[in-house]
Amino acid sequence: MDDIYEDMKPVADEMFDCSDYPTRHPLYSETNKKRVGCWKDENSSDSPISEYVGIRAKLYSISSVKSNKVTAMGISKS
Repeated sequence: MDDIYEDMKPVADEMFDCSDYPTRHPLYSETNKKRVGCWKDENSSDSPISEYVGIRAKLYSISSVKSNKVTAMGISKS
């Protein structure tokens, strides 16, 4: 299996907000903290995302080895 964090390393300072990673993580940096336009890891490096389904902004599901996250902003539960 490829290491996604190795692939991110060359462009991490330009494209990613890694401020939520643990301080011991090799990509941890507060350089782009809360910067608009930077990508953010929804799992905070807890485990790499294995499955993603996105319907539209703020309506998605993310699965990883350790957790599942479902976000459905503006959708009422019935």
